[in-house]
Amino acid sequence: MEYEFEKANETETSAKRIEVIQSFSQDIIEKVNYKQKISEIKNIGKITIYNDIVFNHSVDILNDLFDYNLGGYQKAVKIINSLKQIWFPKLNKQNKKYKQNPAKLGQVRAACWSNILSSDGMTITQEWIATDFFPPKRTKRKANEWKIADIGVFSKLIKGDYQFSGIFHYDQENSHDYTTVYKRESKELLFNEWK
Repeated sequence: MEYEFEKANETETSAKRIEVIQSFSQDIIEKVNYKQKISEIKNIGKITIYNDIVFNHSVDILNDLFDYNLGGYQKAVKIINSLKQIWFPKLNKQNKKYKQNPAKLGQVRAACWSNILSSDGMTITQEWIATDFFPPKRTKRKANEWKIADIGVFSKLIKGDYQFSGIFHYDQENSHDYTTVYKRESKELLFNEWK
């Protein structure tokens, strides 16, 4: 009986080792494929919405595509210059319900914004969805600064990875106090224009 138990444990341990080795091998293959895709994109000099590549973190986009040497957490917007910005919005499903949480008046929380990419990928609508307080004036000012910028968008689905969604511009006609609309102007980003 003891012999059978030891044999079963050895078989189970061997199977776990094989599973760990396979998982480790898959991780290495994915990293090699990622680096090859980055190299191809950079050699071409542009990224398009058709490139088959996703990024785990916004810092990966900035470091791997734009040659920054940043570490750790990055804000939702990286200002390249006065006319170019990179935005990393987290996209919500339409009609997402806002959960009211106690907050100090004037405190901006990501949970209060709903970023929705249209089904055709041409429009991002950013709506203030909190009902317990209004966005601070600085939020409106920030939208004013975006009116003149090309906005390279790498969007993230909830619990997903970032992917390039295009270059967007502020749509003044369809925007108002608590809703900001951005229209896609280009399906590609040329790196030499984003230095």
